[in-house]
Amino acid sequence: AGSSAARSGAAATQAAAAPARSTVAGPLSRTGAFYVPVQRTPAVVASREGLPIFGEEQRVMEAVGESDTLLLCGETGSGKTTQVPQFLYEAGYGHPDAGQRRGLVGVTQPRRVAAIAMAQRVAHELNTPVVGTVAYQVRYDSSSVGKDCRIKFMTDGVLLREVGQD
Repeated sequence: AGSSAARSGAAATQAAAAPARSTVAGPLSRTGAFYVPVQRTPAVVASREGLPIFGEEQRVMEAVGESDTLLLCGETGSGKTTQVPQFLYEAGYGHPDAGQRRGLVGVTQPRRVAAIAMAQRVAHELNTPVVGTVAYQVRYDSSSVGKDCRIKFMTDGVLLREVGQD
């Protein structure tokens, strides 16, 4: 499987959040906790609940909030690549109104076929088209990445080129 990485501005996983003003997302409490509501189909909800990583969401998100860098290890098929980006997205990472969580969630895959397939899978689970909230970028094809992109799947090479340009 691939590795999952969150990218918010220059830092990988900054923990601070600001209150939001949006109709699609907003603060959960006075503490400024931020969330993005997602309408999933019952079949997708059931499928997600069967993945080992799903029961670890709280621990994963606490670790993200407490760390500048996080290495997440798990068995192949545990849901790291598809679920962690959704955890981050729902917590406001990548949302333009989420203060220091602005930017996007970046997920790398070693091969272009995997990057495209995972983008399609996550878009399906979020009940959104691949050209909107979820996109992919592989060598010679960045056509699905637009201004509304919040989760971007890409090949390792694309990430290396982006880091080199920053």
